[in-house]
Amino acid sequence: MMKTKDLPLDMKLVDETQSDSCACFVVASFRNNISSTTCLRSYPVRSQQILPVTVIEAALASCAAISQFDPVTVGTGRKKKEYIAAGLGAANPIREVITEAHSLFGGESTVACLLSVGTGHPGIITLTSGQGDVDLHRAMRDIMSDCTQKARELEDQIGQSGIYFRFSVEQGMENNVSNVMDTAWMVTQTETYLEEQRKHLEAFTNTTSGVSSIISLDRLESGETIISAGKMSTNENTEVLEEIGKIYQDTVVARLKPPDVEFSPRIDECMEGTREDVLKAVFDWVADYEAANIFWLMGHPGVGKSAIAASLVEKLRDTARLGSSSFFQRERSNAMTTSALW
Repeated sequence: MMKTKDLPLDMKLVDETQSDSCACFVVASFRNNISSTTCLRSYPVRSQQILPVTVIEAALASCAAISQFDPVTVGTGRKKKEYIAAGLGAANPIREVITEAHSLFGGESTVACLLSVGTGHPGIITLTSGQGDVDLHRAMRDIMSDCTQKARELEDQIGQSGIYFRFSVEQGMENNVSNVMDTAWMVTQTETYLEEQRKHLEAFTNTTSGVSSIISLDRLESGETIISAGKMSTNENTEVLEEIGKIYQDTVVARLKPPDVEFSPRIDECMEGTREDVLKAVFDWVADYEAANIFWLMGHPGVGKSAIAASLVEKLRDTARLGSSSFFQRERSNAMTTSALW
């Protein structure tokens, strides 16, 4: 592949002269510490000095399984490092992709598409009775190289987010090592699989045309479960789930409410069609994330400040934007103090 692209075989993985190249990395382990993993990157990072690794060495290191290939040696003397294929859980480095993107682009950057391509489902990993160490070794090797468990975990977290797409042949790959060099067999397996994934492929294609959700890298790295608005709106149980959520929240909030603070206004809202200029100014402030954190509405007694506040609270409550509210009453001034509020 390097030769067909007219690239030198000793081409370094990190080229500091090219600032616009695509960022990529592979995962490997050190021979002297196989329980940990390291990323061999095509871009510099502060936490790691630039290694004199070539593109070919990085590619070989990512698949240098101990029982099948020699380690990849980089450097000499005290700077000598030996790399082998990464172990358990590294066959699907999707978490590393999110972490690397977060460090490169920042947590506020958004992701429109996260594509994961698997090497096929290996089938159920079993131990055959009476086969001894050979069968145990095979089972351990299969467990280490299995990438489906990580895929399931990510599917649970962001499978409904609208940005995650996983493609991996599920049937036909089991125990067919003898066919790995048969191109016709591989094409047949792939075409059959893709035919069953037509809708999934169409959804994936839409991400490149701007018809998709976007999720921040901060949310992806947090590990929280993410469901896109589109998925929520089509869920027949959404209203039931929301009602259960409100009941739970009301129960929790009731326990948290101090006895001396009033949370609901005891005054009518503004009459329909009145004070629209003031309410618009307040809602413009609410929608402006760059505005100051406090909006001070002041005026003489009786001009309608409490009615405006009551209208604001109810409108925010109706749109699920209300964080909290509190109202002071003159007739309860001894109990409803600022100390009670704080």
